Formats: sequence, C-alpha cells, structure tokens
Amino acid sequence: MQLKNISLLLSAATSTLLAPTIQAAALSNSGINVTTAFYAEENGISVNENILQLRKEISESDSISVLLQHDTMTGSSPSGAIADGHLYTTTTASNKTVQVSANETPHVPFADEHYNTNLSWDHKFSASFSNNLNASYSVETDYQSTAAGDMISKEFNNRMTTISAGASLTVDDVVPSHQIPLGLTTTTDLSAREFSATKTTHKYSLGISHILDRRSIIAATVGQVVQQGYLTDPYKIISYISAATGLHRNLDPYYNERRPDSRVGNSLTLQYLHQFSDNLTSINASYQYYQDDWQINTQSLAVKLHIKLSNGSYIEPEGRIYQQTAADFYHYALVDGPSADYSSRDIVSNIGNLDYASADYRLGSMQSYSVGGAIAWPLGSSGELKLRGVYLEQQDINGRFDTLRASLFQASMKWDY
Repeated sequence: MQLKNISLLLSAATSTLLAPTIQAAALSNSGINVTTAFYAEENGISVNENILQLRKEISESDSISVLLQHDTMTGSSPSGAIADGHLYTTTTASNKTVQVSANETPHVPFADEHYNTNLSWDHKFSASFSNNLNASYSVETDYQSTAAGDMISKEFNNRMTTISAGASLTVDDVVPSHQIPLGLTTTTDLSAREFSATKTTHKYSLGISHILDRRSIIAATVGQVVQQGYLTDPYKIISYISAATGLHRNLDPYYNERRPDSRVGNSLTLQYLHQFSDNLTSINASYQYYQDDWQINTQSLAVKLHIKLSNGSYIEPEGRIYQQTAADFYHYALVDGPSADYSSRDIVSNIGNLDYASADYRLGSMQSYSVGGAIAWPLGSSGELKLRGVYLEQQDINGRFDTLRASLFQASMKWDY
C-alpha cells in the first residue's frame, strides 16, 4: 500500500493529482519501450521503477499493448505522530516494532515491492471513431488491485474536433501484515482489528479538443472520481496531547486515524499546444483544478517546451507549480484542551466526539514546485534514447513540517517496427 500511495506523492509534485508516477514514451503502430526511473527524497523514500511496454499492430484497425512493471521502495514515511522529547514506539509495514528518536518527527521504516501488468486493445471502427479497452492487475506485500476501463473517441468537423469519453473501475484489497486497526482506537488496543478491507474507485472523464489552426490545439477535460470503502491508511496514527503538559497523554498518547468511507472528486483540465513559426519549438501548457467532498482543493499549472536540435535530437524543459488546501478532518495533532500551540479545530476533549481524524501530511495544506528537463537522441532510423531529470520541493503552508526535497531520474529507450 505504501507504493500505491507514493504515486500520489510523485504526481502531486510532477504531474496531475491522479497521473501515474512514470509516463512511458508513446509508441506508434508496433514497437517496444523500456523505461527505468529512480526517485529519491532527502532523508526519506527511495523508489526504483522499471517498465517494459510492447505494442503490436495486428490489423489495419486493431493493435494490442502489454505493459509489465516492477517497483521497489525502501525508506521511511511520517507516521502522523509528532515529537515531544520522548521515545516513540511503532509497528512497521513489515510487522516489526521499532523505536524512533525522541526529538525527531516519527517516521516508520519500510521496504516493499510492487508488480503491475496492464493489457490494452485499441480498435478503429472507422477513420474517425476509435475505442481503447484496458485491464490491469497489481500486487504488493499488503495490497492488490484489479482495474478495467474503456475510452471512446470520435472526430467531427472534418476531423478538426475530437470528443472522448471514458470510464474505469478499480477494486483494491488491503491486507496489512499486522491486520487493520479500527479507526480512532488507541494504538495499544490490539483487539480492535480486522483482517482485510476493500475499496472501489470509479473514474469518469469527458473531453474535447479542437484544432485552432495548423499550429495550435486547445483541449478541455472534466473528470470525476468516486471512491467507496476503506479509504483510511492502516499505518497512519495521530498524537493526543495534554494541554497541561504539552506532552502526549499518559493513558492514550496515540490513536489510529480514520477517514470517511466515501470520497467524490471533480476536476477540470485545460490544455494548449502550439508550434512556433520557427518549426523547431512547441509548447504544451496545462492548468488543472480539482475539488472533493473532503474539502481538498488543488490547482496546478504545468508548462513543457519541445525544442528540436540537429540530427533528430531534442530537449524538453519543464516546470510545474501546485497548491492544495487541507481536508476538513486533517489535524496536526489532537489536544485535550485550549493551547496556544494548537488551533481551535485541534481541541478535542473527548475522542468519542470525533467522526474522522488524520494527521497524514498529504491531506494537509501544501504547495510544491518542480523543474526539470529531458534530452533525446535518435537510435538508428526507428529508435530513441531519452533521459529526464526533475527536482521538486514540497512545503507545508503552515510551516509545521520540514520541506520535502526530492529528485526523479528517468531513462527510456524505444524502437518502432
């Protein structure tokens, strides 16, 4: 499940909120693409991702694609607890008990692997009407996911305008090694646990693109994501602080988090592509707005240039800024009475009065930016080698967490045949 979550972190800093971690290069007709990437946070998580994609044209109107992916991840992530000068003891994703330094934000170490397989079939009903059907299965130590989706596209107006519509369903099963704690129970209550849980995700999209002139295209897409079931992170906890002492309460210092069992999010994405008159440079700019019923609102602006060089090579400078508001049940920590160090929304005299609570920083107010670029060279008459690097920073708007700094390096090779 940790690897499932890391894709959200990466995409929140380098692409759209719901985008995949690594975008394999597009293939035309028949071809092969090999991609490897390494993501590393400063004093945090390290991820190595490897992708093999094969595409084969089986007729004039049909092609199939197979994607195989393997990821490994090591490091540590914030548990949700805060430091108060005392040793912190927790259970890791590998079901090991560890102690964390008294004066550092508690992190939970882990190591995991992720395997993913995706099958896709493209069919052209006519020159202007096409369909893409896909299915995938992925598995981790404590998580497995099955998904299927369909996307149709229709061209109109002398092929100047394209309308597309898509839908997908994902079913996830969560099976932590230490079982699933019931939300808002103390971390020491080992009886309040379940063996497994399930969540479903429905995604819908409707998009339109239009060719303005021989150099410019505009596009707009609206999307909706509907999630139901177990949406809590079984590894995240929240501190309960004594207002009198400023330290964790003696009898119940830590509680397991609990999130709502449903979430509906809506997004709008606007995109503009333009080729400049020198015929060497083009720009791809996009803006996305997202909101959901957890009261999380996000905005992002991304720009990428494509600049042709000699001998078929090119470079692609890129940049992105992102901002997010906090979920309405997000708390830095809970405190049992008025305190100058905590906001009024964190004051909870009785945990039983809470419906939901989480201290997961990914649900808090944040802003981030990323800058990077890629360079590519041709390999023979039908191949390409591409190297890409991205640096990103993510900051807590309220300044309670250290700035997250990370780097992403990606190398890909493709051949068309």
